[in-house]
Amino acid sequence: MEAACRAGHHLEVARYTVQRGGCVYSKEDGTTCLHQAAKVGNLEMVSLLLSTGQVDVRAQDSGGWTPIIWATEHQHNEVIRMLLTRDADVTLTDNEENISLARGGQLRHPHGDHLPGCGSRLR
Repeated sequence: MEAACRAGHHLEVARYTVQRGGCVYSKEDGTTCLHQAAKVGNLEMVSLLLSTGQVDVRAQDSGGWTPIIWATEHQHNEVIRMLLTRDADVTLTDNEENISLARGGQLRHPHGDHLPGCGSRLR
């Protein structure tokens, strides 16, 4: 499942696995498939995983990174928007006390309002 979450062309494999009860948590370090999909910007996979109700949009990996921190780090704006609509918490800090707002300064609420401390809008 982990490989399917990272690669865009394995969406059907992931869908089949999820439908058969496959686990969406992938590693002992707390990384989830949602972390992986957000990191690589796989919007379809993020959508699929969120639709299962099995993922925690606020889950932190062993470094304290959440899916939205990964998406922000790699500037995957559509993924960021989707995670925000699912109540991703942009104020959670990683193990080094960084927050996703500090990564790129580009987050805003999906309805167009800037989030506190954010400089520019998503494109």
